[in-house]
Amino acid sequence: MLHGRKLTARGVCRGGYVPEGYVRYGDVVELYAYTAPQPDESDQTFQVVDLGSENPFRMAGKEPWTATGSIDTVVGVPQRCFVAVQATHAFMAAGNAGS
Repeated sequence: MLHGRKLTARGVCRGGYVPEGYVRYGDVVELYAYTAPQPDESDQTFQVVDLGSENPFRMAGKEPWTATGSIDTVVGVPQRCFVAVQATHAFMAAGNAGS
């Protein structure tokens, strides 16, 4: 949903609960939005979410997720939006289990 320059995506995990693996590894739901393909021969698209303003959702529990970001209108108008679960690459292991 787009309100002014703020783009918001909402959803829930299938089954109503976030899988434990997502929580354990600190995964997030990130929002991506792209312009329509360029009219030249390249068919190139551009990401229009200002990455500095993006607010990904940290996966946890049973709550619905919400990911938001501001649109950089200089780049263009969003025509296609996607969300993806991404790893934060934060090491969240459970201590030194081998000792």
